[in-house]
Amino acid sequence: KQHTYNVTVEWTGNEGQGTSEYRAYSRNHLISAPGVERVASFSDFNVWRAELNGTELELPGHLPYAVCMCIDGEIELGKLRLGPEEAGFIPRTAVSLTPISGHGRLLIAAPDL
Repeated sequence: KQHTYNVTVEWTGNEGQGTSEYRAYSRNHLISAPGVERVASFSDFNVWRAELNGTELELPGHLPYAVCMCIDGEIELGKLRLGPEEAGFIPRTAVSLTPISGHGRLLIAAPDL
């Protein structure tokens, strides 16, 4: 099954020098779509990369939410188990109550992280 979406991507990372060199610009951009008020982009998030070896990780309680993706191994978000290339969402009400544990590598994306 194929899905088609019409979106507009506007690069907002010009910091005065255009793309004259790799470090002269940011990767910030805005994404818009008809009928959608705002679409988040990675410039809206901070992303952590972590590796767990039987250890437990706790997220800061001030986060409005977090998205966790297991790269390899097996990660547990509270009672939710994630395998390779699986992701889970942690809502505001559960951020400080959801320990992250397991064995493997993961990405954690959240605003204000």
